[in-house]
Amino acid sequence: MNIKNNNFGYTLVEIMVVVASVGLIMTALVGVILGTFRAQNRNTATNKVSENGTWIINELRKNTFNSFKDSIICPDDNLSIQVKNLQDGGITTLSCDQITSEIASTSAIKKDILNNKEVEVIDCSNFVTCGFGVDDELMGLDFNFGLRAVINGVGVSQVFSTKVTLRN
Repeated sequence: MNIKNNNFGYTLVEIMVVVASVGLIMTALVGVILGTFRAQNRNTATNKVSENGTWIINELRKNTFNSFKDSIICPDDNLSIQVKNLQDGGITTLSCDQITSEIASTSAIKKDILNNKEVEVIDCSNFVTCGFGVDDELMGLDFNFGLRAVINGVGVSQVFSTKVTLRN
């Protein structure tokens, strides 16, 4: 007697192996995709901080380089400095305020916030330090500040510093 077996289905073990394999592949794929998004957010935040910090440094250099050396008064608090412009003789205050998260250039006419809203100021300690030469002559200024940007939960921070040698 011939018995025909017409069972063409899958066993429970076969189905479990396929589901587990698909689950492992999906987990790895989601991990790679999330890692790519995190890296992209980190790159975006790094670019924002770097571009903004470089722009701030250029503005600080421009304001101090175009000033009367004799009119610069070195601060006691290292958080701001006043410079007198060579072109119009106006007084400009360069300041860093960690509470309001602003690095600003303030003149009699207007106040320019140098950092954009996507970048936060995280360190203003020793924002400006005066460098003296022989006979206590002001030779240059050192600017230091820290910035941070957070993009979709990924944060990047960087400390910037520059030295400006003053004209005679």
